Amino acid sequence: MKQVIKGDALMCFLNKKAVSWATNHTLTLSADTEEIQTKDHGNFSATEVNKINWECQCDAMYVEQDTEDGYETLRAAMLTMQPVDLVFGKAGNFDINGNQNVSDSATQEYWKPTSTGGTYYGGKAIITNLQLNAQSGSNATYSVTFTGAGPYAPVTIQ
Repeated sequence: MKQVIKGDALMCFLNKKAVSWATNHTLTLSADTEEIQTKDHGNFSATEVNKINWECQCDAMYVEQDTEDGYETLRAAMLTMQPVDLVFGKAGNFDINGNQNVSDSATQEYWKPTSTGGTYYGGKAIITNLQLNAQSGSNATYSVTFTGAGPYAPVTIQ
């Protein structure tokens, strides 16, 4: 029987590590189209796809002294203006309660993709937006937008 995947299990992985303290991930595929109207189309418009675009957005909690996989890492990556490796898919050692599965060794990273099972998609992306939000009386958060810088394709995790 097929199982519906809960949103908690799907992650955005930067360099094979989940973007930390995430509260929401959104993966968007869109198409640029071009009008190809001819006399044969009569009163109906006609278009064709000429480019596919992809984008991934993450919303997360801002954590002080977060140096490995959070805001500071993303800030540094954005300032280099270089593409990063981005993958979207199910966390390999996720369970429904958000706990590390008992069969995982204590030395494994907590949220990471796995080479056994799961479907992952992604490719090279650039950070096109990084916003730090600090509203009075609320938890500080940040949002980051990754825009594809090449093909969006299935990725094999090794």
